[in-house]
Amino acid sequence: MEAVTFHSDETGWAVLKVRNCTSNDSFTATGHLPTIHPGEFFELFGTWAYHPTYGRQFKVDRAVSIKPTTRAAIIRYLSSEQFKGIWL
Repeated sequence: MEAVTFHSDETGWAVLKVRNCTSNDSFTATGHLPTIHPGEFFELFGTWAYHPTYGRQFKVDRAVSIKPTTRAAIIRYLSSEQFKGIWL
């Protein structure tokens, strides 16, 4: 996940900017998600939908956290907001 556009602590509703690791395409994902941070990796399950104002979005039914395994993914993860004070 690249960025959290919106997240409600009360309801868990989130709007995310996501990058597909396989195709490198960027897209918007929406749904009720736990607390999430840019740089984390998830496998998202859901359906594509079209919002009349915001366009094509992926509506998330479920998100499964994935541990980073490549060197680049580990560096990105450790450089994320989750780990304040770690600079690479």
